[in-house]
Amino acid sequence: NYPFTTKQIFIGIYEDKLKSQYFQVIDTPGILDRPMEERNEIEQQAILALNTIASMVLIIIDPTITCGFELEPQLRLYHEIKEHFLAGATFPLKVVINKIDIATPTEIETVLKKLKIKKEDAILTNAKDGTNVEVIVKYLLDYFRSTNFKR
Repeated sequence: NYPFTTKQIFIGIYEDKLKSQYFQVIDTPGILDRPMEERNEIEQQAILALNTIASMVLIIIDPTITCGFELEPQLRLYHEIKEHFLAGATFPLKVVINKIDIATPTEIETVLKKLKIKKEDAILTNAKDGTNVEVIVKYLLDYFRSTNFKR
C-alpha cells in the first residue's frame, strides 16, 4: 500500500528441483523517471545490474492511483530501459502489470495501449495475494529452458 517496498538489492536463487535447474533472481528497488545525475546510489546499482548481469528483465507497472506515481513516468521509464539500457540486448523485457485486484479494466487497457502490446504479451498479477506469480515463474523457466541458457 506504499511505493518502493524493496529498499535494497535482494539476490536469490530459484531452483526447479524436478528439472535440476536453477536461476538467479535479483530484485532491485524501483528506478524513478528522472535524469541519471539525480538518481540515488541504490537506483544506480539497479541500473548497473541491468547493464552488466541481466539475462532477462521484468518491469513491474502499477496502473493504479495507489502507486504513488502516475502512469506516465512509469511508461517513460519502461522506454528508457528498453531503448538505453537494453539497446542491442538479445534477451526480453517482459511487462508485469501488478495490482489487478484493484486496477480497473480501463487502467490495464491504457497500459497495454500505451506500450503497444497485447494482453497476452504481459503478465497480469497481484503480488499481494500471489495471483499469477506462478505464471511469472513459468515464463522464466520456459525462457531459460528454450534458450538452453548457460552463464
